[in-house]
Amino acid sequence: MGKISSTAGNKIVSKIITEINLEMIDLTKEINISEELFTQVHPYYNVGKNNYPNNGIIQYASLKGLVEIVNSITKKPKKDMAPALLKGLYKGGVSGKNCFKASPFLFYDIDVKDTKKKKENLALIDKKKNSDVYDFLKEISVVIFRSNSGLGMAGVLYVPFLESLLEDGRKLHKKIGDHVTFHLSKEIEKATGIRVVFDGAQSKFRQVRFTAMQEFPIELNTSPKE
Repeated sequence: MGKISSTAGNKIVSKIITEINLEMIDLTKEINISEELFTQVHPYYNVGKNNYPNNGIIQYASLKGLVEIVNSITKKPKKDMAPALLKGLYKGGVSGKNCFKASPFLFYDIDVKDTKKKKENLALIDKKKNSDVYDFLKEISVVIFRSNSGLGMAGVLYVPFLESLLEDGRKLHKKIGDHVTFHLSKEIEKATGIRVVFDGAQSKFRQVRFTAMQEFPIELNTSPKE
């Protein structure tokens, strides 16, 4: 059982969560692609140490704006120099407590690595299998894009309940994110025969999402799953 509390004015709203019932369905309402629900940030901003303006915040972005940010990258940057985004709107800083408006979206990340230190999702080194997984996720996601390597992939899922969770609900947010990606992993295997492992860090309430230059422009999916 998990308990979360959020403050709305002087009113304290508490919810008791006994279990997470997860279902992937068609959209129940149209997503507003112009509403600002992301914050582009300087990822390594540190209070008192970094000379960044506006407490590390660059700009707010909508889904449409997120796509424009990704498509504007014309040179392959180092990962930590690529545009970076946080879910939700932040003010006065870029730590979790500075988020004043949550987002109904969940970032996800699938790494593909074959090094001495790390071996992740090796099946996706195969171009056909990689393409099959990417195409499946493209139908479900609000948007999907490639990592710097061109093999990994990341994207945005629509999870409306997350809009009710701010920093004080971070533990529940992580639990929901883990449930969603585990369920999606099973759906991918059912559809393609390929089992993938998602990066669990993206299930956190506050987790920076780096972007990358794309070979082809990305587009929003206006009919993703919910």
